[in-house]
Amino acid sequence: MDVERLVRDALAPLAGAFDLRGVACEVNVAPGTSFTGDAAWSAEALGNVLKNCLEHTPAGGTVRVSAREDAVALRLHVTDTGPGIAAEDLPHLFERFYRGEGSEGFGIGLPLARSLTIAQGGTLRAGNDRATGGARFDFAFPKMVV
Repeated sequence: MDVERLVRDALAPLAGAFDLRGVACEVNVAPGTSFTGDAAWSAEALGNVLKNCLEHTPAGGTVRVSAREDAVALRLHVTDTGPGIAAEDLPHLFERFYRGEGSEGFGIGLPLARSLTIAQGGTLRAGNDRATGGARFDFAFPKMVV
């Protein structure tokens, strides 16, 4: 799967929401970056993470998507310039129906994103980005299973 296309497919349904909220989205994916996975599941997982970041980023902020490939895995990172994830929310972020303070959703998107990622042999982790102070989500899809 071509990662540039994956990011485009995941962002397409959110383009209007990014504009309405006044949040920029920056994408940094090297041409030719790829991994083996399901296109629909991967776009759904990434889209759910992007939607979460969008909802927690104030107007004038930025959501960033970057990807790199190494000998071990494809690594896809999503960061935002929002307030970050509260320490008390981090252990529960991927639990179904869990809603942190100020959440606009129903607590379904992030657990689904993780489930779809794991079903493809990947991992999805969350934390806070040291550079921006906002949220950070890290996907990894291994090149091979040992």
